[in-house]
Amino acid sequence: MVESRFSFLLGAAALLGSVLIAASPAIAGVPPAGNPVSTPSPAPNLPAPVAAQHTEMPAPIYALAFSPDGKKLAVGSHRQALVFDTTAWAVQSTLRGSAIQNAVRAVTFLPDNTHIAVGSGIAGSCGNVVVWDTTDPTHNMNYLQAKDTIETIAFSKNAKQMLTASFDSKAHLFPWTPYPYGEIKLEEHNGRVTAVAFSPKQDYVYVTGAMDKFVKVWDCKTNKVVVNFDQATAGVTGLSFLANGDQIVGSSLDGNLYWWAVTYNERKKIFGGYPFRTVRAHEDGVTAFSVSAGLNRAITGGGDHRVCVWDIDNGSLVKEFKDLTGPVYCTAISPDGKLAAAAGRQGVIYVWDVTTGKPVTTIIPERAPEPAPVPVKKSVKPVQTAATKPLATGKPVTAGGTR
Repeated sequence: MVESRFSFLLGAAALLGSVLIAASPAIAGVPPAGNPVSTPSPAPNLPAPVAAQHTEMPAPIYALAFSPDGKKLAVGSHRQALVFDTTAWAVQSTLRGSAIQNAVRAVTFLPDNTHIAVGSGIAGSCGNVVVWDTTDPTHNMNYLQAKDTIETIAFSKNAKQMLTASFDSKAHLFPWTPYPYGEIKLEEHNGRVTAVAFSPKQDYVYVTGAMDKFVKVWDCKTNKVVVNFDQATAGVTGLSFLANGDQIVGSSLDGNLYWWAVTYNERKKIFGGYPFRTVRAHEDGVTAFSVSAGLNRAITGGGDHRVCVWDIDNGSLVKEFKDLTGPVYCTAISPDGKLAAAAGRQGVIYVWDVTTGKPVTTIIPERAPEPAPVPVKKSVKPVQTAATKPLATGKPVTAGGTR
């Protein structure tokens, strides 16, 4: 069974008195592994899932992202990344094979709507990022090898820098021209890095967040930490800037959304910052967080199985969805804020109309085939001949006699 996206956090949550949903094969009506499974029945009032009947358990969904033009939805799952069009909700492209290491936990579109940065990895072992050309897979580029899973990927506004978060307690910064070079390792966190974001202000700051509960603000010019925010009382699970480029919103396993402001004193040439808003979002922790490309809406998912859409500027709740019956691993909201999507352990993607609050569709991606087992070569016992057969004394016999 694939490890749940935040299963490693259950112990930390217990220390805080919170109870997250255990990663059990029997959760939310999913039968134990090994039993035949059909496509799950949709929740009441939901359209039938866009998928044929499956004979095996659907794979968990770990990552979702809408393209900048809103015409595509990228999906990260076990051993594959997929792209659906947002009209017929049909699969347009699929990435599988050696470029993906186990679970795809991050998908981020580049501004051209055709290239997607795909992050994957095996917990405690390795991580990888591939830039996927959805129009021509022969142009894919595989370039990052981390020591743990890649959790989040962000690009600067001009797409000349890429920032990745990894569970090896590091963030990685890459100049992008359009291919990355000269990796910079950012090693200021004391816990697994789970969130990264660039300010829309060019060459200003970027932020990282981790399980050490800290949000760190970095100066783009020096790549040094200039501000630390420590208001979260549990691990940070998501970060984004507001459109003004000076304010940040973030999510935490303590169940809250936090807003911070970054300041810069031109005379003294120093950065500062302060928190200015906290909103209770989910009782069992915020486990999924993302924002629209327009930076006006945020969408969260929690251990309480709820999905919520927020006004990112004033922190008000716009819409709430309760259709998921299991833990929420990932969320996405379209650039115009009109479509919301969420998925998790059950392997079902739910899509809603934010304006009406009604479901648009549910999708169950086909599970990627498991790789063929590597054949084990049988050892062949060497045939002993008169030239190699040992004597009783242990001395070898050579052709032509003994010695």
